[in-house]
Amino acid sequence: MINRVLRNAASLASAQIVMKFAGLLVTILIARSLHADGFGRFAATWSFGMLVGVLADGGLAYFVALEVARVPRTARRFAWTALALRGIVCLVGLAIAAAALPWLHFDVLSALAAMTFAVSAVLDGVTSQALAYYRGVAQMHVEAKVVSYGRVLLVVATGAALLLRPTVLSFATAQAIASAATVAIALATLWKDARPVWPRLRALRAMTVGALPFAATGLLTYVFFRIDTLLLRAFGIADAAIGAYSAAYRIMEAPRTAFGSIAAGVLPAATSLRHPSMRSDFRQLAATTTGIVLWMVVPAVLVFALAPGALIGLIFGHGFSSAAVLLMVLSPMPILMALDAVLGSLLNALGGQRKITVVFAICTVVNVALNVWLIPRYAALGASIATVATELVELTAFAVLVGRKMGIGIPALRGLLLASAAAAGAASLVPSNLASGVARMVAAVSVYASVALVVERRRRVAAA
Repeated sequence: MINRVLRNAASLASAQIVMKFAGLLVTILIARSLHADGFGRFAATWSFGMLVGVLADGGLAYFVALEVARVPRTARRFAWTALALRGIVCLVGLAIAAAALPWLHFDVLSALAAMTFAVSAVLDGVTSQALAYYRGVAQMHVEAKVVSYGRVLLVVATGAALLLRPTVLSFATAQAIASAATVAIALATLWKDARPVWPRLRALRAMTVGALPFAATGLLTYVFFRIDTLLLRAFGIADAAIGAYSAAYRIMEAPRTAFGSIAAGVLPAATSLRHPSMRSDFRQLAATTTGIVLWMVVPAVLVFALAPGALIGLIFGHGFSSAAVLLMVLSPMPILMALDAVLGSLLNALGGQRKITVVFAICTVVNVALNVWLIPRYAALGASIATVATELVELTAFAVLVGRKMGIGIPALRGLLLASAAAAGAASLVPSNLASGVARMVAAVSVYASVALVVERRRRVAAA
């Protein structure tokens, strides 16, 4: 069972690596060309587009993947019915975006960029909807291929915008062009593998109702993951500070490549083990998956905490020095997000979608309240603190819910703690007058990897 999870996760991870690398490269190109002020405006308009994309998602992609995994014989009809419904929701979302745009007080060019990002986000959502079919039937390699093509196109389009005229609007246009090409590839692939089926009105209604918990979860997730950027702008925080916060945030969420792929890959396997009679297998799957994601993300946490200034400088260059302290505050986030992603997938597999929605509603209230309280006092630092605190609330709630249903398999953590402590100790021994942050990063990661290999080898010998 875990081998199947890892194969699917590996397929997704290959695409996620390409996607994250391309995304990071695009972010670096944009940040270095626009500098902190321009990057702050870029982040605000991009966040608006992402909000429209979430509104147009309707929870349909996740719902289809889950239902197809449960009842494979419905895969073809589910896929095309959801795409038809998705088209309607996208049009409604863009109409709402156009009506709401004047309330955000963007200038003309920024408003055009915001709507262009909205179109791009909607197109990306249609791509995800088409690829949900392959996730449900556990053919993640197809998704990996399409997503990889799309990200390569994004890099090429961004490079062209950089050469022609590096502005927020030109970068938004480049992203929209890449999104349009990607959705065409995704739909053509689905058409070839699963011929279209005309949707039934009754099925559209039933799917709308079934996807509502996922839609609410997606919207609430956006609010406490992305609304902080818009709130920073609403409270009059300088564009340069918003740019620094966005830079730190983008680096912080980069490790999502690893645990996001594993969390998605575990969903079909966990769904097949949801019956209480299979509690032991379910707990073993949970423990193994949790252990894997923790081993993978801890090096990022160490680097973020021990050498944030060096990392920011290497990636974004001059003008983003204030992002270092923000990255250090955000450094626990990869571990928290990894655990939340795995526990969220397990809870979805157990049929806990409504409870997840309640958790996200609580987290949204907590996040907005903390941001409203902290941003006027501490600006971007307050937004960072609110983000970490909200993630802790989410993790606590998910752990309680999964534990009540099936119990939680706790992975062996002694080796992980030993490797982390050794890495932190090695980094701290580097003399401050000699060690740039790069040396600290190298020392921490090298020692961590060495101890991890020894621990894993001893575990395998003991298991044999």
